[in-house]
Amino acid sequence: MHRPSDGSSQVSSWRMPSIGSMVVPLVLAVLVAVLPTRAAGQGRLTSIPLSLPDSGALPADLYGSGPDGVILIAHGGYSSRESWAGTARLLADSGFQVLVFETRAAIDLRGGSETDCLYDAPCMARDVRAALQHFRASGIARLTLMGGSAGGGAAAVAASD
Repeated sequence: MHRPSDGSSQVSSWRMPSIGSMVVPLVLAVLVAVLPTRAAGQGRLTSIPLSLPDSGALPADLYGSGPDGVILIAHGGYSSRESWAGTARLLADSGFQVLVFETRAAIDLRGGSETDCLYDAPCMARDVRAALQHFRASGIARLTLMGGSAGGGAAAVAASD
């Protein structure tokens, strides 16, 4: 607790921020400091449908056309591909192609239906695998998976296949 030095009786408390709230800004700060910046504008956005093996397609945003490989970003259960737009642009401006896609669970949630898949990394990994297959079919050999929260778990599950 902290008591003001002016003699008033108002007491305030300070809480340590959670580790999760500190990790993403820290990672982004490291990326900004380490990644070389290429010509601005490489981070331009193209919306594409990401075909699913069982049927249908997921909305996806493809940023950049850089030669340094492809980064697939799997968002967490309650976020969306739009929440990763700034990170995707930063990575694309640094020479990568970046794909951020909407998971089926997030689409269901936006439609008013919260499914168990929202909390289930193996279930969400189906969508990550679809993104991997999209690029492997294109002949891309160098793929990096990145995810936040449940999307991180889904990326780990898909990578272990």
